[in-house]
Amino acid sequence: MSFTLDPMLSSVWHDPPGSRFSRLPWLGGFMESVERGIDWIHRVYGRILEWALLHRIKVILIALVSFFASFVVVPLVGTEFIPETDQGFLSLRLNTPVGSSLEYTDGKGAASRRVIHWSGGAAAARNSEI
Repeated sequence: MSFTLDPMLSSVWHDPPGSRFSRLPWLGGFMESVERGIDWIHRVYGRILEWALLHRIKVILIALVSFFASFVVVPLVGTEFIPETDQGFLSLRLNTPVGSSLEYTDGKGAASRRVIHWSGGAAAARNSEI
C-alpha cells in the first residue's frame, strides 16, 4: 500500500512552505545548501551530456585513447590488488619411493637442505624438519 499511496499523495499534497524544518532551523539551512548542490550537479551533468551527444566521435576517440593508454600505465601500477606477503617460511614436500630405507630418505633430506642452503635459504635449512 505504501509503495502506491504515499508517492501519489506526495505528488498532490505538498508540505506547507516554511514548516518543513520549523523545529530544527539549522537543518533547514543545511538541506537548502544540499539541494542547491544537487541542482548544480544536475545542471553541469546536463551540459556535459548535451556536449557528449553533440560530439559523439570525440567521445568515442577519448574513450579509445583512454582504454589503450591504460595498457601503457599497467607496468607502472602493477597487476595485483593484494600482493603476496613474504612470511619467511619455506615448505618442502619430499616424496621417496614406497619402501625406501631411512638412510635413503635421510640422504635425500640432507641433499634438499644443501640445495636450500646454497640458494640462500640458510635459515630455513637450519630450522628444517626434513
